[in-house]
Amino acid sequence: MRFVIFGLTVSSSWGNGHATLWRGLWRALAKRGHSIVFFERDVPYYADHRDVSALPGGELVLYRNWEENLERARRALRDADVAMVTSYCPDGVPATALLGDAAPSAVKLFYDMDTPVTLENVRAGRDVAYIGPRGLADFDLVLSYTGGACLADLQTLLHAKRVGTLYGHVDPAQHHRVEPQPQYVSDLSYLGTYAADRQAALESLFIEPARRLAQRSFLIGGAQYPPDFPWTANIRFVRHLPPPEHPAFFSSSRLTLSVTRRAMAENGWCPSGRLFEAAACGTPVLSDWWDGLDTFFTPGREILVARTTADAIAALELSDAEVARIAADARERTLAEHTSERRVEELERLVEGVRAPRPAQAAAVTDITTSRRKSSMWGIIPAAGMGTRIQPLGFSKELLPVGSSLVGDVERPRAVSEFLVERMVKAGTDKICFVIGPGKSDIVQYYGSSTGQTDLCYVVQPKAGGLCDAIFRACPLIRADELVVVGLPDTIWFPDDGLAALPDDVLSFLLFPVERPQAFDAVVTDAAGNVQEIQVKHPDASSNWIWGAFKMPGHVLHALQALWEERGRRDEYMGTLVNAYIQKGGRAVGVRRGEAYVDVGTVHGYREALALLSARAQAPAQEAATRAPTVCSNAGTPLSMQAVVPGTSPWSPALTGHPDRPDTPRARGATPLERRSFTRAEIEEGVRRRGDWFQNLDLFGVRTAPAHFLGDFPMTKWKRFSHVIPQDLTGKSVLDIGCNAGFYSFEMKKRGASRVVGIEFDDYYLHQARFAAEVLGHDDIEFRRMTVYDIAALRERFDLVLFMGLVYHLRHPLLALDLIHEHVAGDLLVYQSLQRGSPEVEPLADDYDFWETEVFHRPGYPKLHFVEQKYSHDETNWWVPNAACSAAMLRSAGFQVLAHPEEEVFLCQRVELPPGPARAVYPQREKEARQG
Repeated sequence: MRFVIFGLTVSSSWGNGHATLWRGLWRALAKRGHSIVFFERDVPYYADHRDVSALPGGELVLYRNWEENLERARRALRDADVAMVTSYCPDGVPATALLGDAAPSAVKLFYDMDTPVTLENVRAGRDVAYIGPRGLADFDLVLSYTGGACLADLQTLLHAKRVGTLYGHVDPAQHHRVEPQPQYVSDLSYLGTYAADRQAALESLFIEPARRLAQRSFLIGGAQYPPDFPWTANIRFVRHLPPPEHPAFFSSSRLTLSVTRRAMAENGWCPSGRLFEAAACGTPVLSDWWDGLDTFFTPGREILVARTTADAIAALELSDAEVARIAADARERTLAEHTSERRVEELERLVEGVRAPRPAQAAAVTDITTSRRKSSMWGIIPAAGMGTRIQPLGFSKELLPVGSSLVGDVERPRAVSEFLVERMVKAGTDKICFVIGPGKSDIVQYYGSSTGQTDLCYVVQPKAGGLCDAIFRACPLIRADELVVVGLPDTIWFPDDGLAALPDDVLSFLLFPVERPQAFDAVVTDAAGNVQEIQVKHPDASSNWIWGAFKMPGHVLHALQALWEERGRRDEYMGTLVNAYIQKGGRAVGVRRGEAYVDVGTVHGYREALALLSARAQAPAQEAATRAPTVCSNAGTPLSMQAVVPGTSPWSPALTGHPDRPDTPRARGATPLERRSFTRAEIEEGVRRRGDWFQNLDLFGVRTAPAHFLGDFPMTKWKRFSHVIPQDLTGKSVLDIGCNAGFYSFEMKKRGASRVVGIEFDDYYLHQARFAAEVLGHDDIEFRRMTVYDIAALRERFDLVLFMGLVYHLRHPLLALDLIHEHVAGDLLVYQSLQRGSPEVEPLADDYDFWETEVFHRPGYPKLHFVEQKYSHDETNWWVPNAACSAAMLRSAGFQVLAHPEEEVFLCQRVELPPGPARAVYPQREKEARQG
């Protein structure tokens, strides 16, 4: 393809991040056979620092003014396949107008390499010099250097018709490990142009550590630093490093710091090219935190994260072996996923997706696609969901063992998703894409790169966004002339060759009969099988037939994605999107070929699946062929369980009771058969009757606090520190103090904790917790009414104690921590508190002179603010500590801080306290002593 680009600069890397990125893309495009023409206005400040005058495989056009350049640009655009304008292009507005006039057949792209800054200016009502009054409406596709919420804002604020991401990257041929150079050797380096909105973070994570660690060496490389920059004696400065010097700079650094501009960090999903450059050079990165960072690198394993000065100092004090391990893991991840060539492959797929015909063009394409069967068929398996309905599991729900199969002469458990994979392979798929969520790498490990002759690949859905979002994540892989089948990985259905009944040339649904269609997407068809409507979980569904899988040509998939984006991505379920597709003239058919369908995403469905598989295994083949349709899967009518006793399968340990505990339901004589299942209406009514919820739990799709002022709380907070909690809590005991509605108790059970006790003083919240536990099937969690001051009565130490969001509600917060240490903490403590004031935690002296007063004014000195009346409209908020105070109280109570993964969260370990005069009073202990 021929790319014609109007951009900021590729010739000078001075004072900007565009040039290095474009050079990597340019080389990768040329390597893959594309040609490039790049138009750059020749401005003095870049001319004075020009470090590239030509690149292979293309042409760099330097021009002095737009009028002089106009005719040359027009000629270049005549045979362009892709015409692109970038952010900060000094002639962005006239270039955009020219694209519409001179490149009618080219795919028109806008690449915003500064999206959060662009959107910040738009929201503030400031002019954006490179975007005209029509916004981005004239482009076929808008690419964003950052992901997350800004993608939707590009559509709503700037009228982008279609958006995609093209993140930062690195060219390994230019950035790789080299011999360290003496002039660049440092313990911590920072490479970046000065920016006022980065200065606060730079002060905290770089300058203050330099002040405190006078024996360490620090190095800054960059441009535009002001004369009053707060240099210290151990900070050296190198003014502007050209890209060829970057490898030596990084290779000479023990650690390098990455600080994100404020607008970028607030949006998240903004990996700087510096992250990938340093990683490719084998240098570990210390980064500030922003949402989405863990999608690109795993914190603690492939990257270090610092929120405070203490975090930065802790990183500098890591052993050489640990630093080397992190560097090696980051380099491996970067070379596999974040190279310039990988981004060009993504760009190619995005362009092909735009080229796919829209619904109005479908007839012309259909003539081609119906003339012969495709040589290639894709399967898409959306597997990003957490499976809350069947937790706790120690693995992804798609790997839940259901039944078994023979491998040679050995019987092995069979993952539920294998049934769908088998059916897709049987239908002729030669490529299957799993769409997985962060933290679901066990699916990759389980399946690998192929199954038989079918290739497997994986795409990450960074955060939950619904079924449509998950499916369309695979769109860049799929050509318009390929076939696509889609199924759900936590379902089992028969016949196993049902997909073969679906036609190739139209969107078609494989339908199954159920007794309670209101729990599913009911499909209404006319006499000829044409889909009239899909009723999504409709209480009065007018059809008993639901879809279990569907098939379509690739161009229909792309048309659905385009429609989804046109509708502002508001469709979570496929049914509502298909209804809109039909209303716009699209066609879909339903094929009533299904016999049996089980949703294995609940405990009830799991039992049904075992029974269904057992029944079919015992029935003669000819009987199975004529069997009446089986109605199951949350339909409200349980199947016969005569073949399998639930909970006794050797492949389902996560669903059994705990026979070693006398107080579990199993040991008391109850069996899993007696556990109640709830309809959606019953859950909704139960949530309503229990008043306002503070925790937004997901009860099988029913949210308990969907309008929470903190968003999806506490899930959003949990995601920020969950990585420091042991993933496997098998055999461990957990105490959740102030458990509220049980969110963290349920999360601990998901990680396999053998014993979880939640204590809560407020009956209002206990009522909610017990209801949620019953709905979710966590009947072995013990919820007790108890205050933190009474925990001595538990007479038990726990492996993990959660003390979350409670300390500031207590009149005696330090007493509470002392009691936790004295009576219930056995090993780890997770502490969280509302915090205000500075996030810094400074080292403290053993003693301060009576006349020393300045220390109390320092931001990193411990402060506990007292609230006399109310704070945040809550009269039970008595105290608000700063971070230093939380850390100090924890140390004082006998807890060593191991990690500070989130601004309000501390992971601690219990240590023995030396004898001292100032310890809390322990009424329970003294009472026991008096009683002998």
